[in-house]
Amino acid sequence: MVGGTSVFLLLLAAVTYLWFSVELPEEPPSLQSAVVLAEDGRELAVLSQEGQRFIVPLEEVNPVVVDALLSSEDRRFYDHGGIDPFGITRALFNNLTSSGTQGGSTITQQLVKNEYLTNDRSLGRKVREAMLSVKLERSEDKDQILERYLNTVYFGRGAHGIEAAARAYFDTTAADLNVEQAALLIGLLSSPETADPVEDMGEATNRRLRVLDDMVDNDVLTQAEADVAASHPIAVNDRTAPPAPTSGLAPHFVEWVRQQTVAAVGEEALYSRGLKVITTLDIEAQQAAEAAVAEMLTDPAGPQAALVALDEDGAIRAHVGSRGYEELKVDLVRGVEGGGSGRQPGSAFKPFVL
Repeated sequence: MVGGTSVFLLLLAAVTYLWFSVELPEEPPSLQSAVVLAEDGRELAVLSQEGQRFIVPLEEVNPVVVDALLSSEDRRFYDHGGIDPFGITRALFNNLTSSGTQGGSTITQQLVKNEYLTNDRSLGRKVREAMLSVKLERSEDKDQILERYLNTVYFGRGAHGIEAAARAYFDTTAADLNVEQAALLIGLLSSPETADPVEDMGEATNRRLRVLDDMVDNDVLTQAEADVAASHPIAVNDRTAPPAPTSGLAPHFVEWVRQQTVAAVGEEALYSRGLKVITTLDIEAQQAAEAAVAEMLTDPAGPQAALVALDEDGAIRAHVGSRGYEELKVDLVRGVEGGGSGRQPGSAFKPFVL
């Protein structure tokens, strides 16, 4: 009896010491990608150093995403205090009675691990994770924690957060994701690289089905609704990573805008503050300009070309720096500033000076 009491007191002392010695770190800065927009607000490019990141408030995320997440990852999220003994027990039972594996970590624990800790599997790390999770729950409300998680968790394809994932996989927004899309994305969380539909359609289908089943079991979806969602074929963008800033429309122009923005606000601001850089480029004019250059100069060994179109106020409406960015990254429109040696205008300059 005395021995048992001593052990209990020692454990209590250890827990008390850990509680006061483990401090909750400051919240990491919310890094967001910059977006370059055409004059009508359409997106030209996303500028980011390490994948795409967009911060969206929880109210701008379709509720089906939250339903899918909580059903699959943490059903008692709004009831526990950061750690969930019931969830751990349920996960252990499911792992023993089924062929799959299920984690017992709460969403709060996952957020703590992703933002404050490493992937070390040691007991010490798990204890710190539990302590920090309880402290985080005492300093922020549930919706704040859920919003932070959805904006930072990794979905593969360089996409950090639900908004970036919606763009990377479906060319849509977090607000417009439907049930089957939400189920697919949440199914990716445990191992995004191995379940990308482009890489393994079978695994992606199984993951989506498991999430839909979880939603039915959690009474946020009827069986009929789940069956309809499961019957829809998976259709995602056929790419394994977000496009590079210079791989789409007007690549030379986008690179020039990037350089100008860095000069104006610095790299830290460009790559972390979610800037929206609105330009004067006209997308239809740009498409016509690129098509004109491509149609007139078809020989890869032939001459290069550049084209720039300005309106009456001098605003750039179209900018083609070369026949193809991958073929020649030098921006011939900008001459020396674009990385080239410049060109002598010759007699072509006479109309401007005579």
